[in-house]
Amino acid sequence: MSDSLKKLSWLWALVFLALPNCVLDRRGIGSGTHVSSGTSPFSSAVFCDIENSAVAPHCASSEEVSLGIPLPQAAIALTRSQTSNIGLDYSPAATTALGCSPGQPVAISFRGPFPDGANICLNCGSVMPSPYPDPSAACVDRCKDLNPGADVFCGDATHAHASTNAAECVGGACTDAGALRADFVDARRTPEPVIWTSTVEAGTSGPDSNTLTRTAETVAGFNAGAASTQTITHGDGYVEFTVAETDKARVCGFSSGAPPDVEPGLADIGFGIRLSAAGGVVIEEGGAIVSAPGGGNFATYAPGDRLRVSVADHFDGTANVTYSLIPAACAGPACDGMTLRTVAGAVYPLRVDASLKELGASLVDVRIVRIK
Repeated sequence: MSDSLKKLSWLWALVFLALPNCVLDRRGIGSGTHVSSGTSPFSSAVFCDIENSAVAPHCASSEEVSLGIPLPQAAIALTRSQTSNIGLDYSPAATTALGCSPGQPVAISFRGPFPDGANICLNCGSVMPSPYPDPSAACVDRCKDLNPGADVFCGDATHAHASTNAAECVGGACTDAGALRADFVDARRTPEPVIWTSTVEAGTSGPDSNTLTRTAETVAGFNAGAASTQTITHGDGYVEFTVAETDKARVCGFSSGAPPDVEPGLADIGFGIRLSAAGGVVIEEGGAIVSAPGGGNFATYAPGDRLRVSVADHFDGTANVTYSLIPAACAGPACDGMTLRTVAGAVYPLRVDASLKELGASLVDVRIVRIK
């Protein structure tokens, strides 16, 4: 190789290492790594959100806004396989501190994909709880490897911690040699089956026991139902269910507060989609029916359609709520469907709440997406 080519190759190497999100991955180089992987096999994994110490948070450019993922949308982005090395913080505290323009978020640069996280392959059984009491502790050491010389930076939990919904070690994610498996299926990408509690005159069924059906009718009316054990405490998320029958009335949505829920009726359902026994869709808010502008139904529904109630963090302990109908022809979490109504004022925490009117009324395959 000529001297000029040698110089050029070294120049490109330096340019590569100088890029904000490019560092030499030193996993497996024993004396050069902070991470304790334990003893073979290295078949388990933890996933880490690790900020780039070389790029300070700053008011996002228009390009960064187009490429980045808002921090509150992390759980939803996981279900849609959306990733970026830029996170967007729209919170007033962050934008005010940096003097960003109205509506302009703060850009945060990550070492690795957000919200998936940079993975560490290791033997969790041999390194947890010592030297790592939890995955976030391992992420601190991974941060030190990816941000050489920034030990103090990495010691701050805001800069290095377990990724969204990755608070546990994941077995079988890596090969025994310590590489992420090509066939690894990340469970975080599948919306979570609702776990029902406080059931009244209703039963559960289906592969995930998340279908709710009215099984008794002692008194006619909206007096059967259940609530979820899960809650949304912050961030964006949603609950959705699939339609089976079109001749029975039922309501599903969110109520404020954690379970238990002693009220199977409509009064405490703060934000719900109501399906009529005549095939129409209206909104139920705090025990009152909300009709479409001009009166009547917002839409009609058919078997296989999905109804979704979404929340978007307002950064003040409340969320905006959007109701949507997703036609049966559109499959998968990425379908947004038709927006029916958007309203403010939902107060965290939020539990899924349901009420069923007639015998046999059902909510099929009810699922929730949330930042846990």
